[in-house]
Amino acid sequence: VDPRYTSQTCSRCQQIGKRHKHRFVCEHCGFQAHSDLNASRNLQGLGYLQISQGLL
Repeated sequence: VDPRYTSQTCSRCQQIGKRHKHRFVCEHCGFQAHSDLNASRNLQGLGYLQISQGLL
C-alpha cells in the first residue's frame, strides 16, 4: 500500500486536510485526530480495497 498523502487525507471524507504538528484537521467535514491515527485509518482502507480487488 502506497503511504503517500495518507496523513493529509481525511479518513472520514477523503478530502485533503491540514496537519498542525501532530494533529490532522479536516476543514471540509470537521474531523480531527492525531495525524498518525488518521494515516493508519487511511492505510487500512487502502489495504482492504487492494485485497478486495485481488491486488494483495
